[in-house]
Amino acid sequence: MTTSPMTSFVLSGGGSRGAYEIGVWKALQELDVRFSMVTGTSVGALNAAAIAQGDFELAENLWKELETSNVFDLKLDETLPDSIKTLTAAKQIFQEFLKQGGVDCGRLKKLLEQYLNEDAIRKSPLALGLVTTELPTLKPRYLWKEEIPQGQLIDYLLASCALFPAIQPYEIDGIRYIDGAFNDNMPIKMAIDQGAKQVIAVYMDAPGVVRPYKKFTQMADIRLIQCFWNLGSLLLFDRDHARQNIRLGYLDTMRSYEVYDGYAYAFPKGTVLSAGKQYYSNFAEKMRLFGFRGPNHRLPGLNDLSYTVMKKRISNRISSPVSVQGFVLDGLECSAEIFGLDFCKLYTLPILNERLKEASQQVVLPPALESMNIWQEKGAAAISDALELADRRIRTIYLAKVINDCLAKQRAFNLLPVAALMTDEFCAALYLSFAGIVQ
Repeated sequence: MTTSPMTSFVLSGGGSRGAYEIGVWKALQELDVRFSMVTGTSVGALNAAAIAQGDFELAENLWKELETSNVFDLKLDETLPDSIKTLTAAKQIFQEFLKQGGVDCGRLKKLLEQYLNEDAIRKSPLALGLVTTELPTLKPRYLWKEEIPQGQLIDYLLASCALFPAIQPYEIDGIRYIDGAFNDNMPIKMAIDQGAKQVIAVYMDAPGVVRPYKKFTQMADIRLIQCFWNLGSLLLFDRDHARQNIRLGYLDTMRSYEVYDGYAYAFPKGTVLSAGKQYYSNFAEKMRLFGFRGPNHRLPGLNDLSYTVMKKRISNRISSPVSVQGFVLDGLECSAEIFGLDFCKLYTLPILNERLKEASQQVVLPPALESMNIWQEKGAAAISDALELADRRIRTIYLAKVINDCLAKQRAFNLLPVAALMTDEFCAALYLSFAGIVQ
């Protein structure tokens, strides 16, 4: 796939989450999606420079070797558990702020000098832009590589990612700079002002000023790529997390270009449609047994609890349409999430079902739930009360068994109150029941 030459790749800041953007770049290369310019802020500026240099393996290897102690001048034991390492790093960074106004980035500068070649970047056909912020005025500086004096490219990259107060302001020619995220953490407008008509923007949910990208959609076609999952700490660099985030960036991009199905998990194209055809036949009739109303499951009145369930489902999986296929996708992904399946893998339907069956068979229901009679007068209320404090896996398995019972007896049972409170578990239970994973 080849795009217009006026396409820009826009990279947001995000500290140690930046490996995600390398995964996006990897997918774009495989898809042959081409762009003529790349702009970035903070770590996005560092990645933008690596992309302009054009050596993917070098950039990937850099991220896979990064540890907090070789980025910042901190005495940190990299073998510590993440939670302890995060607290230790935060404490040391705070101490450095009190001593000298933030962590020194001398080690990071040495890394960039080792991995980035300024001459190669300047000769690259890709236009390269970055954002930094002047002190004390907090004035934004939008700079293209041609505007940066020879020999100072790495300095301005460091100025773009000086995340004050954690990192010291970076001084160039008597002017102090801090992170570009204080002004524009995802420089879409910078690319558009340079003539971009198509924008591939990556957002890593990091602190900073982000201009609402939708206001620019009349000026350019914008594809936003972001992750459902937490990409980790901003300042804790870790090789394992970097590898995971590279993979997530790759999968999210493949989903964005509809090579894979899914929103939070990845499935071969056509998996959702196949699961719907196999397991969700007579869906509207089945759902009426559980209290849902309306032809073809259109949204009912605002006071109907089924609207609440629908609304929650849409907010949880924003890409899902209001249709049976939306429930199918929720069923696949909520089941996988609740039972802790690895979100970095690509799952075929048979493998997904096998993994879900293995995981569900490890769940033991409490005796109180096993013996509960749902057909009593206060059955639905009792179920809600009993499940409220239960583990999510127990909730899901039990609801699947209730759904099985209703379907076997063809007897109506209002599950809307439970579904409204536990929407993910309800959608997962539907899938486990319909697919025969829970008997």
